[in-house]
Amino acid sequence: MSNGSSFVTLKDVVVGTTAAIDLDPNPKVVQSDAGLTTSANHHFDIIGLQSGSLIFNFNGFNAGKKAYELSVDGLKFQNVYAASEIPCDYDPEYLQPDSTGATELSLQNLSDPRSVLHLPHVKEVMSWLDSNSSVTTQPFSAFVDVFQRDGRDSDAKELRIAKASTELCVRARRVFGSWICGGASENVAAAQDVSEPGGIISYLNSVVAVFLGGVLWLIADHGFHPEKVGWFVVLAIGVFGLYFWFKLQIVGIKVEGKEIILPVGVLFLFDRLLPAYQIRDDHYRIVSFYKRAARSQLTKENSVETVDLRTMRYIPLAHVVVQASEAEKEHVEKCLSILKVIGLILAIFLVAAINALVSR
Repeated sequence: MSNGSSFVTLKDVVVGTTAAIDLDPNPKVVQSDAGLTTSANHHFDIIGLQSGSLIFNFNGFNAGKKAYELSVDGLKFQNVYAASEIPCDYDPEYLQPDSTGATELSLQNLSDPRSVLHLPHVKEVMSWLDSNSSVTTQPFSAFVDVFQRDGRDSDAKELRIAKASTELCVRARRVFGSWICGGASENVAAAQDVSEPGGIISYLNSVVAVFLGGVLWLIADHGFHPEKVGWFVVLAIGVFGLYFWFKLQIVGIKVEGKEIILPVGVLFLFDRLLPAYQIRDDHYRIVSFYKRAARSQLTKENSVETVDLRTMRYIPLAHVVVQASEAEKEHVEKCLSILKVIGLILAIFLVAAINALVSR
């Protein structure tokens, strides 16, 4: 350590049993000639650690706090435990004599090991890994394997999502530069060079891949939560329903061969969003659209000034409606076409999410 800086490096270390690592999660701020020395001057590099079990203090990376600069890669272990304070086997305070009066240098001498050691929470592991300056997702895989063996499937899935997000950010930085996904990083290459032969085609392919990966992340968490697509279906129906009813005032449709006015409701919007289901043929045989009648079109006797007045009932209120103009009809048809495109996109990414989930 010099000028308040510290460096701890573990490289290609193989531990036959258990490795216990305890770094101070609250390094002191030291006054130096250059000013206050912060935690950014403390560095921990752990590259190629192989151990049967790992006991580690994951504290120091919560709520935006960063206890030290971290570089981690090549982790391999069968079990992992977290502890806020890791007892040292060589500390006499943790030694207890056995039945023969001898002492053993082992964590098993603790009266209650669970008071010191516990399985790490997925949030503290993710906070620690998110601070990794090395461009790699291997550490995520190491923790996923441990959580999976321990039966913590939901935690393992969260780590897989975080790993996929990191991989997407790496690809995005290689395409657009190091400014994306949280800022610059010295370990990330600059934006892809398009001056080489075939560079433009390769660049465009990379842009499309990053875009599709980003949409899959947004819609279904990289395919790990395909059920999220349902919420986007609900959102699309809600947005278009509000737009039709309150902005355009379009509330009903007249179907070919029928006199009754059908409502522009949830069933209608869902059917037009996902036309492959064809829930009701009437939703595709529209002759005209109807909008709520304006007050100026009604007399005091609740009659209307136009002969095109109709009454539509929907859950369970009665709505006085009037036929929409041709311009309004064209606008609604365009909106329904947009709704259909959105539904097609959601269906495509739902299939992609399911395929990604099955392939994993």
